[in-house]
Amino acid sequence: MGGVLNNMTYQKPLISPALQRLSIPKLRELHTKMINLSMSFAMTYEEFKEIFNESDFNVWDTDSNGVIEGLEVLAGLVLFADACPDDKVQFLFNLFDFNREDAISRTDLQLLAYVTLTSVCKILGYSRDINIQEPSQTVANYFHSNVKINFSALLEFCLHSQQVTQLLTVVNSSINNRSQSHS
Repeated sequence: MGGVLNNMTYQKPLISPALQRLSIPKLRELHTKMINLSMSFAMTYEEFKEIFNESDFNVWDTDSNGVIEGLEVLAGLVLFADACPDDKVQFLFNLFDFNREDAISRTDLQLLAYVTLTSVCKILGYSRDINIQEPSQTVANYFHSNVKINFSALLEFCLHSQQVTQLLTVVNSSINNRSQSHS
């Protein structure tokens, strides 16, 4: 994650202001709409428009195949949400707790890290391909075995990970610079 983050600087988010600074309850509502609309997390432009009432589909459809991943959308939007870091992490934890066990596997956390990083890069217009090995290695360096990770362990990881701190700093800079330019 560090390699990608080291090359990122403040960028104005490419998503519309309506999708920035959403509340956690609003994100939960959007997640529910997504689940009700489709059994998979793949979304077409029409489905995206129905759920989000916005036309920012192309921000995530970087390969122009007409389909985007809903998990990627929500993972990125939560980092730009109007919420404290703990609430953002809790939302991501719940989103990737696929078995509803109040725990995620190391593999789930590696996916969470990759999807979140990829989404933030797309939102900020950073077009470099993200190598899944970077976020996977960051997680593997902290969690040495494939143990179940509860929310407390995830929060501890986020507090101690330089890469997570760096990602949040990039996002916060983008949010703060955007709101200052609209003052």
